[in-house]
Amino acid sequence: MDNQLVSGAWMYLGVGIPVRDNDSVYCFSMNRDESLPLGNLIVMMDTKGEHSMKIKLLFVWLAVGLICTNPISVDARVTLPDHDSRELQVQDMLVLFLAPYIQSKLNETYSGVLKVPPIFYPYEVQWIEVKRVNGFRGFDFLTTIDVTPSIGAHNTIGKDRFTFEISPIVHVKLIDYAHLKGPDKESIPPHLQSYFK
Repeated sequence: MDNQLVSGAWMYLGVGIPVRDNDSVYCFSMNRDESLPLGNLIVMMDTKGEHSMKIKLLFVWLAVGLICTNPISVDARVTLPDHDSRELQVQDMLVLFLAPYIQSKLNETYSGVLKVPPIFYPYEVQWIEVKRVNGFRGFDFLTTIDVTPSIGAHNTIGKDRFTFEISPIVHVKLIDYAHLKGPDKESIPPHLQSYFK
């Protein structure tokens, strides 16, 4: 390995320019008037160009630096809207309208497993599909939503899918329900274990 490769790595990070001087590598900072001898901290090169263990540490340090400056974000939760819209307002009103039907079915489903009824947060409802049954400007709808019931403060215990028929004749009717997953007692914090039967 030669000094050019080390210099290229430092230039990529924008830290400074390393220069080989008397078998040590120095980093001349672009923002300061001083030079930092890296030979004592990270890298030492002998006169024959062979690299020591400290060279390997430089690359580990560079790799960690690159990873830390480019963090990867992973979010398992549903991304919530960050601004209001007419569509969001109508969906929120509809969730409030459907809330008693949703809560009733959740209570029934989870009563065999939980001592307390689960709750759901209207802003976490996912809209899967809204379909007009009888064409344009018809007023018979099929609405499919996913709900994530919780116990305690946002401790999700499952996922359930509801399909409602909403029309002038039947008003609101639950026509399909699927319990998709949960509850997994092991994933619930210890202080909430007493909620389970």
